[in-house]
Amino acid sequence: MRRKRTKSNPPRSSGPTRSTGRRAAGRRSGAGRDSLSLRYAARRRAVLRAASRQTPIDAFLATDGADIRYLCGATEGSESLLFGDDWSVVMTRRMYKDDLPEQCPGSEVVLTDREGLSKPPKDDQEIAAQLRKHRVRKLGFDEAAVSLSRYRRLS
Repeated sequence: MRRKRTKSNPPRSSGPTRSTGRRAAGRRSGAGRDSLSLRYAARRRAVLRAASRQTPIDAFLATDGADIRYLCGATEGSESLLFGDDWSVVMTRRMYKDDLPEQCPGSEVVLTDREGLSKPPKDDQEIAAQLRKHRVRKLGFDEAAVSLSRYRRLS
């Protein structure tokens, strides 16, 4: 049986077609980035509220890769995520500096392997600097992921 071509019945494609959707070359569109940014910010606020139920805190430090991905969208290269109620900072190395701003909409990306920082743990020095910058007095963290000695280095 042969199909008759009409406006409502266009011809079938004979091969693969090129997609011209909203996402080009794996990049998120502006509107998509805004909604992701809001979604990640809501997740961070929820974690901050939940952690503040026992003891009020000003900021939270996430160091586990799965937690960081859930809270900001980083798929790789993020060493730490520090966030407060209306700000977030992702710490990374220079080799990921171009990828993380795209992956983590709404988060500031800070390099931990730049001049002026001593040998490891460089990210601890940057976390301490960010704590001072945002005037954080009480920091929440996952006890299973952050040791007491590391926490003391940040103070």
